[in-house]
Amino acid sequence: RNHPTFDLVILDFEMPNLNGYETAKELIKLYNYPPEKIVVLSGAIITSNYKTKFSALGVNKFIEKPFDFSDFSSLNI
Repeated sequence: RNHPTFDLVILDFEMPNLNGYETAKELIKLYNYPPEKIVVLSGAIITSNYKTKFSALGVNKFIEKPFDFSDFSSLNI
């Protein structure tokens, strides 16, 4: 299966139904979506426990709200 043709996926950490972690896991598993193209956005501080879980998926980009669009330039995407 090919991944969707998105240049970047921004997932809010706390979403209804599936949270950001579960959604990232499904994107990677079902569509073979490149984890380096996933950014996790959160209004709360993401604990090191969750960062470790995301890192195990290959997702290592996090931005906390409120954010400035310049925050994305530092991600090297």
